[in-house]
Amino acid sequence: MAEKSLSSRLDEALEAALGEKRRLHSRGVAALAAELCEREGIDPEKGRVAGLAHDLCRALPAAEQAKLASACPVREAASLSLNPRFAHGPAAATLLATEYACSDPDILEAVAFHTLPRTGSGILTRILYLADKNEPGRAYLDPVERDRVVSLPIDQAFRASVEAVVEWLRAEGRPLAPETADLYDSVRTGAS
Repeated sequence: MAEKSLSSRLDEALEAALGEKRRLHSRGVAALAAELCEREGIDPEKGRVAGLAHDLCRALPAAEQAKLASACPVREAASLSLNPRFAHGPAAATLLATEYACSDPDILEAVAFHTLPRTGSGILTRILYLADKNEPGRAYLDPVERDRVVSLPIDQAFRASVEAVVEWLRAEGRPLAPETADLYDSVRTGAS
């Protein structure tokens, strides 16, 4: 299985690419994404690969992230290279495609859009977003609420996670990216 080999290579790559806290987070996201994939009848290795890769470029300098992101093979993801907060996803998708020969469109989309899913994103993208936002190592999350959200059907869990992120951003007085506002509107109306 190609994903199994790829997940091993990515797990090793995390050692050089990320600090301990981000490595632990990535591994936690990978485990939760694999579990959610299995629950949904999707190859869990796809979730594991996406989870391990999602923050692979997070520690790179902003200019390098933007350069990689601008070459992203996922349609529309290159536009995220313009915002330093979101460029690491498309940058990681570019590395997956170029350095790791990953051609799975679901994995590449999930990694590219894990911070900012688009309306109509595929199920693996929604699973990765959900796993990233609800990874068990996130100390600020109430474990009971996290378990409740993760146990919901994927579409409901995704909606709850998007709503929680928007509520947090608003409580912090942070502006919503236009893409986040669009996603929030779409989940509230059931269009995502």
